[in-house]
Amino acid sequence: MRLWLVLLLLSLPGCFSIQGPESVRGLEGGSVSMQCHYTAEWETYEKWWCRGADWISCQILVQTNGSEQVMKRDRVSIRDNQSHHLFTVTMEDVRRDDTDTYWCGISRHGPDLGTSIKVTIDPALQPQRKFIKSREKLVGVRGSSSPYPPAPGRTPRWEGPLLPPGMWRSFFLMLDMS
Repeated sequence: MRLWLVLLLLSLPGCFSIQGPESVRGLEGGSVSMQCHYTAEWETYEKWWCRGADWISCQILVQTNGSEQVMKRDRVSIRDNQSHHLFTVTMEDVRRDDTDTYWCGISRHGPDLGTSIKVTIDPALQPQRKFIKSREKLVGVRGSSSPYPPAPGRTPRWEGPLLPPGMWRSFFLMLDMS
């Protein structure tokens, strides 16, 4: 009985005609790309990328025109590679609120073909500040001494080890005696 069910599913048109990754992850501010593979019979059909957990109500963000030309809309592009039977979707400058369920799809007469992909955008990694202990001082733009690195966008001035004013005279006297 199970064999008949498998054979029935395999004989339905469009069944297993499009496949993509189950999920993809990216970092905030970066880009994510995913490839959706399809069978040869769908080469010249329009491909699309939509957002929304429900197949029926998802919003198409970008779609091809049946050619291999790159199509771009806002931060999303799609390109069909018909000779390799795949299309690539790239989301640029991704944000945390781009995390959602998306769909790779193929337009056709009757119900479209599609497969869902869970896209997760993680927070960007914050660079860790390293504090270096030394005798040198970093002097900020306004001349205030601080053991910490300057704020971003400010150019530090470096001053080497300082001698107290009275020590300079002693230092030069020692040089004269040598």
